[in-house]
Amino acid sequence: MVIYNKVMKRFFIIIVSIFLFIPCFCFSATILEDDFNSYNDGDLNGQGSWSGSTNWDIQGVQTYEGIKAIECATGASMISKSGTGIDTGRINFYIFVESNAGVGAEFSLKEGNNSIAEVGIGVADDFIHIKYLDDQAVWTDFDDFTLNDWNLVEVEWRISDKKTRYRLNEGTWTDWVLPYDIFVSYIDKIQIYRYSGEATASVFIDYIAENPYGYVPPQPEITLNDLFYLIQNSETNAEFYLQKSLTYGDLLIVIFLSIFLIFSIFKFLWNFVWAEFKRKL
Repeated sequence: MVIYNKVMKRFFIIIVSIFLFIPCFCFSATILEDDFNSYNDGDLNGQGSWSGSTNWDIQGVQTYEGIKAIECATGASMISKSGTGIDTGRINFYIFVESNAGVGAEFSLKEGNNSIAEVGIGVADDFIHIKYLDDQAVWTDFDDFTLNDWNLVEVEWRISDKKTRYRLNEGTWTDWVLPYDIFVSYIDKIQIYRYSGEATASVFIDYIAENPYGYVPPQPEITLNDLFYLIQNSETNAEFYLQKSLTYGDLLIVIFLSIFLIFSIFKFLWNFVWAEFKRKL
């Protein structure tokens, strides 16, 4: 009976360790992240795998976070960067547009050369608008954009029904809409375009990432029944993301639990073999 209790105790410790160990791993739900802080002032083209117009520059005067952001002050100029293909995910960026009629920018998420999610920010006759492009090639305004200030734009996409949605400054999400081009597999590229070659005013972009700057992921309480429901109901199209970033602290925990798990298994097996050996003696 004593041996049985010891065996069950060690078995319980091993099971608990496994359940603590597994949640430390996760997936990324965005194609790339960039805060531009490590780049040199001057052309963005050629730095950090960005390619395109040399009108897009790295500068440190107007930033949302950190010491650098990108700026385009003139010309109809495009720049792009490829990342990891993601079929269901989200991305956000911060944008600052100076006040001048005719100035605007488009931020596109692409599958190859196809535009899957496209957001436009423009100024025309003192009318400021932020809009998205749908499958009917119609631009739809969805919120009020503030000039001469930083604005947060968020975009989400999902492969289940091949739709996208948008939000400005943590306001109300748009409905899920079909994109302009056909969404086949995944989004793997960002393209930024400053339009209007006549107007002279700057467009700034900063902190392209999965979540807003300073975001702290919530820690929801999920019961066992909730887990079974989520697993069994695959048709709900629930709009949520399970995520956890692997920090240095998490890495230390993973290493510690791995060592503990290996030691517990080894000790369990050793004690079992030793007990059998002594019993036979």
